[in-house]
Amino acid sequence: MKNNLFLLLLLASVQMSGQVQRFIEPGKTWHVRGQVLYRPSVVTDEYYCFTEESDTLIDNVHYMRLFEAKEEKLETVAIYREEEGIVYRYYPEIQKEYLYYDFTLNPLETINIHFNAVDDVFASEATSTDILTLGDGTQARSIQLVTHSATAGDENSWIGSASWNDVWIEGIGNIVSPRINILGNSWTGMNFTLMSVTRGGEVLYSHTPAGMADVGTVKDADGPAHDIQGRPIPQGSKHGFIIKNGRKIWRVRK
Repeated sequence: MKNNLFLLLLLASVQMSGQVQRFIEPGKTWHVRGQVLYRPSVVTDEYYCFTEESDTLIDNVHYMRLFEAKEEKLETVAIYREEEGIVYRYYPEIQKEYLYYDFTLNPLETINIHFNAVDDVFASEATSTDILTLGDGTQARSIQLVTHSATAGDENSWIGSASWNDVWIEGIGNIVSPRINILGNSWTGMNFTLMSVTRGGEVLYSHTPAGMADVGTVKDADGPAHDIQGRPIPQGSKHGFIIKNGRKIWRVRK
């Protein structure tokens, strides 16, 4: 009896520890690699981040802007808020928010989500969950989903056999890109892969060809840092873009 109670408490602690990762976190950077499907040699690298300056107030509700790093500028590409493991995206063009991620899903639970501001609804069902160890030693839930396309405006009517699989990681987002919550409705002609997620100089998630097996084991080596123009960065510099170990990293003030 005591052994069973201990196992239940241990399982509960593991599940709780997997519920603490925040998706919205200043200083976190996503590196996404895109490949043109009809031209495999064409590859593009994209970098996204939240910063301490990205807080914005809309109708007395606090949201955070997700930035894309383009050259030396940051451009807002999405607006999110997060509440107890659930992420909502705000669409300025319609002045409305929709559910975007739900990292609390359990197997066999289904949610209806939008990819963008249009009325098309997609039903995503969690098929399994797992606990992963990230690069900083903390744990996060991984959720396997199957998503079905639905009739415009009808959350209960699915279109034929159109479906696809997704993987969400708590605090990381879709392993395709933080801007994508539904793999099957990603940008036309491009195949995206989330290469890494870093916080400061620490790698929280790193893509491996084998899939998720090696998540959380990689850390940045203590190599020299340079700015985007290739000039050496003083060791104490902690703001702006730097290039370290071949990767572009956005560092915020502390």
